[in-house]
Amino acid sequence: MLRQWESGDNAMRRLLIVGLDGADIAGMQAWADAGEMPQLARMLENGVSGDLALVPPFQPLPVWAGIATGCRPRAHGVAGTREARADGGGVQPTGRASWRRPAFWEVFEAAGAPTVVVNWPATQPATDWPGTVIDPTYPAVTGPSFDDWPLPPDCVSPTTHRDALRNLRRHGSELGGGELLDFMPHLAELDQASDPRPQQLASAVAATANVHAVATALAESQDWQVLAVVHDLPRQLLAGGLAEPTATQTAHRLFDMMLARLLELAGPACDVVVLACPAAGTRGLFAAQGDGLAADRMVHGLSLFDVAPSLLALHELAFASLGDGSAVDALFDPPPAPARAVATTVPAPKACAFEADLTAIGYAAKETPAQAKALAEARVETLWQTAEADLALGDVDAARGALEEAWTLAPDDPRVPLLLARARALQGDWQANAALADALSARFPDAPWGPLVQGAALAAEGQAEAARSHLDKADTLGREDALAQFFLAKLALYLRQTGTAERHLRQALALRADLVEALVDLATVLIEGDHLDEAQQLLQRAIAARYFNAEAHLRLGQVQARRGFLVEAQRSLQTALRQKPDLSEAGAWLERTSLAIRAEAGREL
Repeated sequence: MLRQWESGDNAMRRLLIVGLDGADIAGMQAWADAGEMPQLARMLENGVSGDLALVPPFQPLPVWAGIATGCRPRAHGVAGTREARADGGGVQPTGRASWRRPAFWEVFEAAGAPTVVVNWPATQPATDWPGTVIDPTYPAVTGPSFDDWPLPPDCVSPTTHRDALRNLRRHGSELGGGELLDFMPHLAELDQASDPRPQQLASAVAATANVHAVATALAESQDWQVLAVVHDLPRQLLAGGLAEPTATQTAHRLFDMMLARLLELAGPACDVVVLACPAAGTRGLFAAQGDGLAADRMVHGLSLFDVAPSLLALHELAFASLGDGSAVDALFDPPPAPARAVATTVPAPKACAFEADLTAIGYAAKETPAQAKALAEARVETLWQTAEADLALGDVDAARGALEEAWTLAPDDPRVPLLLARARALQGDWQANAALADALSARFPDAPWGPLVQGAALAAEGQAEAARSHLDKADTLGREDALAQFFLAKLALYLRQTGTAERHLRQALALRADLVEALVDLATVLIEGDHLDEAQQLLQRAIAARYFNAEAHLRLGQVQARRGFLVEAQRSLQTALRQKPDLSEAGAWLERTSLAIRAEAGREL
């Protein structure tokens, strides 16, 4: 029997959060407009919605952990796809052991609100979390048949739910062809004995049905106030090579139907939030509707880090420690009451009792070469993805530190030295790249990176003539490489060769129009030349591609102020300072702009 929570000033309304990973964002909006996703259409029309700005790395685990915690990977710890096992004997899929910051549902639990979390990425094992948790290993179809598909040991918490939930699952082999035709109309034409796609599709659809079955069962049977569910059928279709237009559209229509059913079970006293993250790209979708939330409003500048603080603020709660996001006032109407910070405890990683017993009697465990390799690779992936996020957020020092460590672990990984060179270039530390140049030339003899880094190091030492041949070679080898052109431009800026820098930046953008750093640097060059119209257009493109970009907001504020749009400039500069409070140049421009606004107001009086 579904419990209806009492209404009243002191009662907490229910909160339903439904996520879709791997979503086709443009498709969702088009299908909602066409009436094929009616539940989403109602939310977009009547509630508050907007783009959800994502931050690299654009991988599901760090993205959904960032949504849950309001923090970047460096803080929340969920970066790579693998983590070290507690016994140090190898790696395992990234899960609870990597989380270093509390998720929003832990704050609700600590505040006394019962929660249910289903299929949130990287939450295994479920038994290590408070509340009711069903981790991503529960729905995943494994084994050739249902009888050969045991329920993973720790995927359901509390464990008293295991027996009741075990048989809710469906195996892919139980789905008939009729249930798959909407996804793959030409199914009957395939040779199912040799073509693996029908079986892959059946497993993916069954897994989605399993998530929905357990979510609806718990929605009906549990006394909950917060229910969070994540579906990932679109991503599964992409991973299996099944993302044909019909399959993708059907997956999104199914999501809308599942959302409608959950809302029906939740009852009228429930706020609902939909979060959709794409398989690739920088922008997701946020839509919400309910009491205390704005109606018929579009919001701008909402990031994945703002979701959890905003969900908590809706119920007058907050994380005990600050993250990278904050509650967004534009989501609420009226503004919420002051939030109460709630402390939570993130459990320490579990030690392996068996390993501890062996150590106690004098046994010194030794990693096998395969274990050591797997651990190093997992660590490098974590460092790499952490550095990507740090660079995107402007924390170049932190990114460089992570990449320096990664380089010592994996000097032959092609990604690491390239990103390390980029971090050093952003710092203008060309000399530190000198040792890197030889490694790059040896690893990529036909690529521009070795000559580029070597030329930069020589130029930084004042050896312009010696540097020229290296840089010319880098330009020739990297004529069709956007990043090489970008780095050549950074070097030219360092050497105060603005004309050369502009040429390289325009070439970089001709090759890759979404290279945000190049957009900002070219705009900066144009501002110096007083070409303000084009500079503003470039900066607006940069911010649209990546909202978290304090320098872009600063430069846009400068352009707006110089063009006389003082109020707009003030907003841009305030955004720059919110994103990077120690950005002194933004503070100076904001003070000048605010003085100009007050002076203009005085003249009008």
